[in-house]
Amino acid sequence: LAKNRRVSSEVGTPVPHVFTTSWMTDAPIASYVESLDEQPHDIPIYVSKGRSIGLRMVPMVRDLKFLWEEQSQQRLDEQAEKVRDSIHSALMGWAKENGEGADYADNVPKQCLCPVGHWYELPNLLLNGTLAKLLKERPQLTTLMLHNIDTIGADVDAAILGKFLETGSTLAYEVVPRCIDDMGGGLCRVDGKPRLVEGLALPSEDDELKFSYYNSLTTW
Repeated sequence: LAKNRRVSSEVGTPVPHVFTTSWMTDAPIASYVESLDEQPHDIPIYVSKGRSIGLRMVPMVRDLKFLWEEQSQQRLDEQAEKVRDSIHSALMGWAKENGEGADYADNVPKQCLCPVGHWYELPNLLLNGTLAKLLKERPQLTTLMLHNIDTIGADVDAAILGKFLETGSTLAYEVVPRCIDDMGGGLCRVDGKPRLVEGLALPSEDDELKFSYYNSLTTW
């Protein structure tokens, strides 16, 4: 919100700010927003309530092995390592027995459901009426910027916005130089064409280390 106020001050007009939520986070976030002592000249704040839920799935054994055997793990003492290995083995056995990739329904409802992932923010804006409200109050609105709340460096940058509008594109992603710890996909060439590829879509985890640019998922 502080960054948004700064940008609004720089451009001379309030830039609306929308918090998107899930069924798990909507109540506390909405309560916090209502508690803010906003002045009339401050930026308009909206809460876009999540309208979609997901059903958890029984994990795939190969995914569990990737998580536990190929990703970095804290080294424990000998006895603790044996306990952890035993737990991992039991969980993989449970996944095989219950059907890898099957719906997980053997628990209370709240434990079987999960918030859906990225990209549901836009359908939610349509489903819950937030986008309609934005357009009614600001009919000149033509561009949305979407970013994860933990993408600290994300900002409404006039230069990036101008470049986006200049291209005439309807969708753009911000990429950043990749650091050694950045995982999750990035910019590469597929059949000679630039493409954003998710890390899980790569043949090998090592292939992600070849990326020079990381997908920040900041979207215009």
